[in-house]
Formats: sequence, structure tokens, C-alpha cells
Amino acid sequence: MFHYPIEFKLSIEDFSANNLIIANFNSTNLRCDIPKEFNGQARALSPEDYYMFSMISCFFTTFLKLAGDVGLIFSFKNINATSLIDRGENSKPFVKVVSLKFEYTANDTEKFLKLINFTKDNCFILNSVKTEFILDYN
Repeated sequence: MFHYPIEFKLSIEDFSANNLIIANFNSTNLRCDIPKEFNGQARALSPEDYYMFSMISCFFTTFLKLAGDVGLIFSFKNINATSLIDRGENSKPFVKVVSLKFEYTANDTEKFLKLINFTKDNCFILNSVKTEFILDYN
């Protein structure tokens, strides 16, 4: 299906005191700032936001690819995600859990549910982190 290893590259264009971190990825500027929870200005998404987004977007894009391969017709709505940062066993802070909640409709509910579970087990970002990933759907 895919040939591994696969390499992705990103470059940081601007990083200095009191500035946002700006990266260019395929002609798209990504901006990053310190979140309000850490006394930042929150002028852009935080690393924590991007982390959560990377898990969720990997899940959904993996699902989209697999659903297309089997001809599943579906829709998602009311998609919400949360993340929780806590201290781990070694007292170091980490993203303990990311929760994804959504409603769905599908032309084949049994196939949809099997594909959701298969996606969760085969999403490479989810398999690369120790953060618990919780799905809540109906």
C-alpha cells in the first residue's frame, strides 16, 4: 500500500523574542504562539493545539482514505475535541488524553464501525504517541 520510510520536512522561518513562530510548509504559513493557559498571548494556535489537531486530522484523513477504498458513504457532524495535559508518572507534564466526539451517518453502519476501529488501530500518529485517544460517537 505505502512504501516506508516516508519523510516529511518543515522549516522554521522566523523565531525571535516576542514573536510568533512561523513555519512554511508547502507554501502554507503555519503560526504558533504560547497559549493563554501558560500566560501567553495566544495570537495563533499553540503547540498543544497542533498536537491535538495532528492526532485528529491523522485519524480523519486515514478514515477518508480507507472509506474511499471500500466505497463507504458517510457524514460526520458536531465534531468536538478536547485534550488534557497532566503530570505523568515521572512528574513531567504531557498530553494525557485527546478525546474526539462526533455524530455520524453512514450507508452501512456495520462497515462504518469496523472501519472506525481499524482506523484507530492503523493511524500512524496515534500509534506514535503515548497519549490516550478516546472516541465518543453516535
